Amino acid sequence: MEIGDPTMELGDLGQEITQGVRSSTRVARVGRGEDTGSTNINRAAPMRDIEIKKKVTSRTVVAKAAGIMRDGVVKGHGLLRMPFTIDRLSRFVVKYFVSRAKKKP
Repeated sequence: MEIGDPTMELGDLGQEITQGVRSSTRVARVGRGEDTGSTNINRAAPMRDIEIKKKVTSRTVVAKAAGIMRDGVVKGHGLLRMPFTIDRLSRFVVKYFVSRAKKKP
């Protein structure tokens, strides 16, 4: 029985600690305005209720404009390069068929 008494005391102490943690959690929730009356609250995404507003500054406007201009330059370069690539490819194909035609007796 000597081991049983401290075990029971530890169990009681654990229950008191658990109860104290629950009550302090409840007080903190009431302080934040989250108390719903139930002890088993399942909040999967508490940040869902908070609306995030981005601060628009002149730097963000300039950065956005620079990004749009860069994309335009890249697309324009691709469009201007395409005819020259097709020209090189067609010359290669014509050269190939001409060389094959010359090899036939």
